[in-house]
Amino acid sequence: MKRYPFIALFKAEHYKTKNNLAVLLFLLAPFAATLISYAMNIGYTTDYPTNPWTNLIGRKLVILYLFYPMLISIFTYSLFDMEYRNNNLRRLFTSPFSVNKIFTAKILFLTEIVFFSTLIAYLSFISGGFVSSYLSPELLFQDYDIRLACFYLHVRLLTGLLTVSFIQFFLSMTVRNFVIPIGFGGFMTIFSFISNVIPSMKDYNHLNPYFAILNSINDFINYQSVSFEKNDYVCLVYLFVFLLINLFTFKFRKYNS
Repeated sequence: MKRYPFIALFKAEHYKTKNNLAVLLFLLAPFAATLISYAMNIGYTTDYPTNPWTNLIGRKLVILYLFYPMLISIFTYSLFDMEYRNNNLRRLFTSPFSVNKIFTAKILFLTEIVFFSTLIAYLSFISGGFVSSYLSPELLFQDYDIRLACFYLHVRLLTGLLTVSFIQFFLSMTVRNFVIPIGFGGFMTIFSFISNVIPSMKDYNHLNPYFAILNSINDFINYQSVSFEKNDYVCLVYLFVFLLINLFTFKFRKYNS
């Protein structure tokens, strides 16, 4: 029996999204936001020494981190929208590839894009501060060692982004109308922001995986945290649970397509 290599299926995922603007937006948004944040501080002066990594750049990047779930919602839905429009799912399910291989290729591609988006955010943040320490030494970027805190920030960000992407993957796979998955991502983004400013709701924020993204930047700005929080461990549980849910739902789609 002829074997069909998994790598061919994985390459096909890349090929199908080569002209997908949502993927490009998700990848380049961190770089653009970080570049704008650094550019806004050109010529900035203050009589009071402050940590520029957290107070000048971190606080401006909150906007990016706040809307990251919305970007994920658009990105994940765009993957399935293409499949729906071209009827690719039905073709895939009747191909020689097993359902497990098809699902694994999609999940690995999703994980790859989220990883590289986070990596771009990390490299943009670090390299921007390095360049600023030479171009604007008066801002004192060179006086603070933020490497470990920045690493933890982006590892926590990656955990939160992967969890949200798996949840949005499930919504995009089960609902063909773009309003529900993208609307849910937008609602949870706004809800996370509101719950962060209402004292009575703060005790339950750790149960909200969408809050993890905002929480990571908040901890970086206020505490320069170098540890994982309860919210991060909850996200890991959500991640594995939705990985299984997505697998069973994907198989269900095959047998009902």
